[in-house]
Amino acid sequence: MHNTAPAHYPPISLAHLKNWWSQNSRTHHPLAIKYIASCESTNSQLYRSPSHATTLLVTETQTQGRGQFEREWQTRSGDLIFSLGVRLHSSKIQALSIRVGLALAQVCAHFGYAAQLKWPNDVILNNGKLAGILVQSNPSTQEQMNWVVIGVGMNIASRANLPLSKKTNSAFIPTSLSQVDAQWLNPKVGAREALIMHIVDEILLHIDGERALSNDYLATQWNQHDIWLHQPIIWIDPFGQKHHGTGLGIDANGTYQMHSSRGQVAIYSGQIRSAQPDPSTRQPTNRL
Repeated sequence: MHNTAPAHYPPISLAHLKNWWSQNSRTHHPLAIKYIASCESTNSQLYRSPSHATTLLVTETQTQGRGQFEREWQTRSGDLIFSLGVRLHSSKIQALSIRVGLALAQVCAHFGYAAQLKWPNDVILNNGKLAGILVQSNPSTQEQMNWVVIGVGMNIASRANLPLSKKTNSAFIPTSLSQVDAQWLNPKVGAREALIMHIVDEILLHIDGERALSNDYLATQWNQHDIWLHQPIIWIDPFGQKHHGTGLGIDANGTYQMHSSRGQVAIYSGQIRSAQPDPSTRQPTNRL
């Protein structure tokens, strides 16, 4: 989709965020909702301010946003930038980014977008990176409840005119909702707020509500969206060594599995990339 008209994004309204939650939330979960026009990082701000209340912090602009491997998370005017702080038992943290990713994929499906998931924390749409997840938790013993911060960044503004140098830091070039759906070039007042709150609602349902799946069933559901499933991949381990194989999806613990010449390999960390030179040649594993 190509559109040369300038995009216009009405400012985020705290009142719209709160009204959506009071009228539409399926979790019936008390939620403290905060908005700030600009900050260094919503994750950092919430992480430094633990609370007993589940807290949502939304911003229009962050100056020091970070993603996986401390990469800079680049945002544009109109993007969704928010973090959710929750109290969770240690046992619920291990596969948390997997649960959040599935929640995001299902919200995308609700709006008609066939998103896929890249282990461990990216949302892919039309072979481009649409959204990223960053989960941070404070150290604690097994018995304690942890303050956990879930950061989400979703691209709304177009990335079509980004310089090539800005597109090559990840396995997938950035994409955005406005590149696949013209309504996000000039969304209605309250549309971005509704999408944020729908995502937050779905996340809470997945981590501590009616959609909190058993780990085995979680893996089954997540693997239906796996961008690497049955695809030739390269795993770059933490030491920089490259290992070739075929993606098998995650197990019940959220660990990625790869079939290689050495048999089945469990991947706990590092990066996974396509073994095909052009991501556009990959065959998607699910479509609406």
